[in-house]
Amino acid sequence: MGKKLYINTVQKCCNYLFAKTQEPVEYEKLITYLENNYEAIILNQKKEFNSNKFVQSINNTLISLNDLTAPIMRINVEDSSLIPLSKDIYAFKHLNHLKSTIHEHDCIEIDFVIEGKAQLFFEKKQIQLLPGHVCIISPLARHNIKVEKDTFIINIFIRNKILKNVLDISSEEFDIISQFIYRIMLNKESNPNYLLCETKNNQTMQEALKQIILESHVHQDKYSSKIAMSWLQIFIYNILRNFNSSSLYFPIENTYKTLYTILNYIENNYSHVTLSDLAKKFHYNEAYLSSLIKKTFNISFSTILKNIKMIHAKAFLINTDMNLDEISIAIGYNSVDHFIRTFTRLNGITPGKYRKHYSKI
Repeated sequence: MGKKLYINTVQKCCNYLFAKTQEPVEYEKLITYLENNYEAIILNQKKEFNSNKFVQSINNTLISLNDLTAPIMRINVEDSSLIPLSKDIYAFKHLNHLKSTIHEHDCIEIDFVIEGKAQLFFEKKQIQLLPGHVCIISPLARHNIKVEKDTFIINIFIRNKILKNVLDISSEEFDIISQFIYRIMLNKESNPNYLLCETKNNQTMQEALKQIILESHVHQDKYSSKIAMSWLQIFIYNILRNFNSSSLYFPIENTYKTLYTILNYIENNYSHVTLSDLAKKFHYNEAYLSSLIKKTFNISFSTILKNIKMIHAKAFLINTDMNLDEISIAIGYNSVDHFIRTFTRLNGITPGKYRKHYSKI
């Protein structure tokens, strides 16, 4: 089985070492302490009880000491030594009181703030992270996160090669995360970047994170990475469903700066927005804006809107008890029959069958 510790135990050991010197703890020193004192530590470790049940479940997850040593071993593997060899996705609690400096790594990083505040230092910029903030950081970007005493952040590290499988990303896929990943990461543009989304931090996102952590640490089999990938999809699509606003460090191209603002507006107003609304709000000629969207994203405004509505329709079908009439109204269809026909044509399955199938998973 190997040496196992609760995540909360690792944090407590980090707190203990910090208390001795009042200096942030170097990662190598923490790992050495855990290895040298393992037998005594496991005799005294206890499960945590926390009023926040999500935080409690994460802190009470057993993790492998071998996985924790991966960053120290620095084995020459694809993407990053931060990810254990057997994994494609690896999630962990950001350890408070751990010494951290400006650094970079080859893999993609997603940081999700559950409680407390943190400061993200990115290249030459400093950004405050608050509960509900999700920050996606591109590979080889120089960054660092400094957390307060009671801050609770989950870090997810993802091998670049699997992103296409997670989101089925292509130049035609239109949502703010897919476009960010496609143009910055998969299109090999050189500028380091982040995408910061402000979300509502809902239970579905937390459940997805919990399952990704379980697949990272508890389930050690050939299915772990694929199941983690499925939960990562749910997590990302729930960001799209729940985010209030987003920002980029570096505009992907000057041409895209306004278009990303427009995309953000569409995501937040998908149930009723029209091309005419967009043209008036952003001071474009309607025909020119239609052409600009098509030229930039290789997809029409109407298709963009349908795709976004389908993402939300699927979320309503799986996560709520709303009937089809209620869902069709919520996503902006005047006729439930029109909604059913559109959903079936785009997905190859009726909404009712989709709900029946995916509600069982």
